[in-house]
Amino acid sequence: MLRLWYSAVDKGVLVRIAIVSFAKAFNHATTNIVNVKLVALGLPDIINHWIDSFLCHWCSCVKVGIVLSDRVEVGACMPRG
Repeated sequence: MLRLWYSAVDKGVLVRIAIVSFAKAFNHATTNIVNVKLVALGLPDIINHWIDSFLCHWCSCVKVGIVLSDRVEVGACMPRG
């Protein structure tokens, strides 16, 4: 990606990049609070839907040694770690 961005900049093309790290960003927030704040920021709906999908529709599993449990959708809270 960097090569593409540098090439575009060298050609005078405007490059916009949004880099988002969710690490610990939402430890004490609910998805409703996050959604309200994203809408208030005026982000495009497609971005809001993408972030909402990431926060609300994620799966969790447990690994002990080499045994991995089935994945279970956990939509009641924010993803952790």
